[in-house]
Amino acid sequence: MAEHILTKESVAIKILEKARIKDRKDIDRISREIKILKKVRHPNVVQLYEVSLYKNSDSNLTDY
Repeated sequence: MAEHILTKESVAIKILEKARIKDRKDIDRISREIKILKKVRHPNVVQLYEVSLYKNSDSNLTDY
């Protein structure tokens, strides 16, 4: 858990280690999750704020 610097809201950080993404099915699943979260606005579904890409990992920032 962390605090979003601009909004001061509590957020969750999901870190995806690239070394653990083994095959195309993993990539497809992660891509599908991001696409859905970018579109869906519902009180029972986490809100996606940011996707960050790094050399060894990627991260998704969502509400908590």
